[in-house]
Amino acid sequence: MSDEEIANYDKVIARLGTATELPLRQEFARALVDKGRALVQMDKSGEAMVAFDEVIARFDTATELPLREQVARALVNKGSLLDDLGRYREAIAIFDDVIARFGTATEPSLYVSATLALYNKGNSLRDMDENKQAIAVYDEVIARVGDGTGTELLLRTAVARALVNKGVLLSRMEMFSEEIAAHDGVIAHFGTATEFPLRKEVAKALFNKGNRLCQMDKNKEAIAVFDELIAHSGGATELSLREVVASALVNKAIILGQMNQTEEEIAVYDEVITRFGGATELTLRAQEARALGCKAMLLDLTDKRDEAIAIYDDVIARFGGAPEPALREVVHKVLFNKAAALSQMNKREEAIAACDEVIAILEEEDETSPFLEFAREIKKSTMDEKLRGPDVTGSTVKTGSTVQRVFYVAEPPRDRNR
Repeated sequence: MSDEEIANYDKVIARLGTATELPLRQEFARALVDKGRALVQMDKSGEAMVAFDEVIARFDTATELPLREQVARALVNKGSLLDDLGRYREAIAIFDDVIARFGTATEPSLYVSATLALYNKGNSLRDMDENKQAIAVYDEVIARVGDGTGTELLLRTAVARALVNKGVLLSRMEMFSEEIAAHDGVIAHFGTATEFPLRKEVAKALFNKGNRLCQMDKNKEAIAVFDELIAHSGGATELSLREVVASALVNKAIILGQMNQTEEEIAVYDEVITRFGGATELTLRAQEARALGCKAMLLDLTDKRDEAIAIYDDVIARFGGAPEPALREVVHKVLFNKAAALSQMNKREEAIAACDEVIAILEEEDETSPFLEFAREIKKSTMDEKLRGPDVTGSTVKTGSTVQRVFYVAEPPRDRNR
């Protein structure tokens, strides 16, 4: 959204503000609601609230359906904005008002607004950590709409999101079988849907199910679910789906590592690098960097250290100057692992230089990082070995061998499922 679009809404609002004909009053009210929605996307919450409130103040008692529709839209959007601002109780009061006024309406547009208000009420309860109450409301949404067959996309999406959010809350409550059942409900009802909002929820459900199976030590089943997700969304061009695919691939690789299938694990990291190499989006660049770092670490730990060092250097060259925290974290780990590898290879001067680089960066950027102390430990042990000189028996000195290489991949970002 842009200032130009807001200006266009303002022209309509100024032109129709005193209109008395119903079609023009409807257009005026719709322009105000749409302006408020645009202002929300521009993070101008105060101005957005004014727009929603003006619709409600001017048309709250209107009896004409076109105006009642815009009042319902304004109320639902105002409630969502209040939730975004952390004013959950006020948001719930607004949603309850919509449900009370329009919940039994037979007009499709009002029925949709009441259903969205019910779904958003569940979100507010979730945001307040009132998990059981939120699940009860999500169940009302699901019962109200059913599987969504034959209904419009907004309602089907509300059901899919209610099921996904229900699964997340059941996970928090450690009700894992019920969690998987919720994910399966999304997959069963919407797995063949072609609309992007539904494909997105199916991908989330598959991802969450795969993670849960992994945490239950059902690794083969988890891999099968991640493979299903990759088959479902692997060809997607939408960023949110590409992000989930990247995360599924990385998590699949981690599971293969836990199963001691190192070659297969490296092959999956290579797939991440091939699929997402050169991406400009931060989330995908971070996953590529993590995959490179993990691959290098595996090569390092299987004594292919020259190959590992080459990849470490590639990550440092490509991402070393990046300011984003997600990439800084990867670079810190890669620098540390490179220093440890050089120490293991008895390249002491290079190892000490690498340690100095890690220490200097972390002292400036993150003094609480555990890698700072690890790097100091490697530097100290490497310098001690340098002073002692080579082992007269001819055996290889493994300096820094008490320090384990480190790399892990975080959970992917989750949206709030609005």
